[in-house]
Amino acid sequence: LAGDTRMLSFLAGVHKCWPDFELNIDKNLSISFGQNYYLHGANGSGKSSFIKRILLPALQQNHDHAYSLYLQQHFHLQAYLIKAEAALWNPELRPKTMSDCLTYLLRNLEKAQKFNPKPVIIVADESPLLDNLIHYLQSCKQPNSLVYSVHGKHSQPDNLNTILFEPLSPKESKVRCLFTQR
Repeated sequence: LAGDTRMLSFLAGVHKCWPDFELNIDKNLSISFGQNYYLHGANGSGKSSFIKRILLPALQQNHDHAYSLYLQQHFHLQAYLIKAEAALWNPELRPKTMSDCLTYLLRNLEKAQKFNPKPVIIVADESPLLDNLIHYLQSCKQPNSLVYSVHGKHSQPDNLNTILFEPLSPKESKVRCLFTQR
């Protein structure tokens, strides 16, 4: 990946996510540094399945090339773990709110960046902290990308591409890549 702007590539075709659910990616999909990706589709269309079963495993395989941060759909539950970790290792910080927990994670990411600079990808599944993430990435010195899903109105980062999830049946959704940079 050195000198390459592509971070991850996914081949077109059927990808089994769960025993009774699959995603049909219509054409090869590359997620590139410097680009942001909005996962758009109705509830149950496969956005979270794509994140959990396809994107996150690919990020784990490529962890030497980039830092990744995942904010799960129910971040308030993840925040309990962040508060516990902070209590053990940084009791002076005491994050109280979800925003404090995100700040804690981003500070740790910045510390890691100082020690070993690498590109950053943040994956946010229905995060109420999307504006905070966009602001952080705009100030980030390293190449970065945001992959996110959210329902309703939201801020949009620059260099935005849409990946559309269209249910075909209860067992399958089509994934269409609509690269519509602004």
